[in-house]
Amino acid sequence: MSKSDADFCKMTELHKYQQVSRHYCSYIRQFVTIHQLYLVNNAYLRIQQKQTPKKIIDMKKFYYLLLVLLCIGCSKDDSPREGDIIFQTQPTALSSVIQTATQSEISHCGIIVQKEDGLYYVLHVDRRTHLTPLSTYISHGFKDKYSIKRATNKKVKIDYKKYLGKEEDIRMQFNNDRYYNAELVYHIYLNDLGIELCQPRRIDSYNIKGMESMLMERGIRPNQEVVAPADLYNSAQLSTIRTQYKEAE
Repeated sequence: MSKSDADFCKMTELHKYQQVSRHYCSYIRQFVTIHQLYLVNNAYLRIQQKQTPKKIIDMKKFYYLLLVLLCIGCSKDDSPREGDIIFQTQPTALSSVIQTATQSEISHCGIIVQKEDGLYYVLHVDRRTHLTPLSTYISHGFKDKYSIKRATNKKVKIDYKKYLGKEEDIRMQFNNDRYYNAELVYHIYLNDLGIELCQPRRIDSYNIKGMESMLMERGIRPNQEVVAPADLYNSAQLSTIRTQYKEAE
């Protein structure tokens, strides 16, 4: 895991400092630089006696205005929020199958939620629906690669408790109170938040050549509709907050 990603994970686990962004450090550096410029300019003008005190004050206003503009221009909130979707590639045999079928690096996804203790977790499916600390979930990805996307800037609250313990849906069927990862995310957004992130697709619309027997063993029909992690990842409803993948998958 890179240093910046490690810092990002630590930030999610220190709820006391959740409102603090790594960008603030750059703002402080910018402030120091601009203030130094102001002091140098002020001294120069006094020495040269080419500016009146009023003009020096005007120059001070100019530098502080420049500071504000720099802060606004550089501001970017890439800290996690409840409802954000995290995507990644996990080093498993199932991931390889999903990647081949969807022709995408993305193989897994989950929804970020914030528990009562203020810490961030990922609601996802691994045999059953459960919560995993965000930093732990990231560390399970191949080369720690992940992407976080957001559907709305409005604050949302996920009623995650009603999904905990639900069995994994190996047959990949809708409306049976079981879920696979992409279905869980799709279902929550559609039914709880009223946002349809993508259109379900028939199994045979994916690259399933050579997978027919495996699908049959699981009871999955070629004409069955499903949603894949890559379909959600490419949703026009989502904007990228933080990513280590190419934007065009």
